[in-house]
Amino acid sequence: MVINLGNERVKLALLERNSTLNGDLLISFFSFSTVKQVEFLAKNYHIYLLNSGRINICGITTHNVEYVAKAIHEAVTTCT
Repeated sequence: MVINLGNERVKLALLERNSTLNGDLLISFFSFSTVKQVEFLAKNYHIYLLNSGRINICGITTHNVEYVAKAIHEAVTTCT
């Protein structure tokens, strides 16, 4: 239940930003596609993931979802 709520929050926040990231892909695999994106999130937003790109959706709350979505959107649009 908690994971589903976190998933929906992130997906909606990404949709609001017209992100090119498929929210379903993030929700399904809990990961990013490139190491550059993982490094970008850590360096610029202090969002830390495993080197494999896995992210813990349960750590996303109503208080930080906008921050996380902004960071994810920027990582996806600036890092190739």
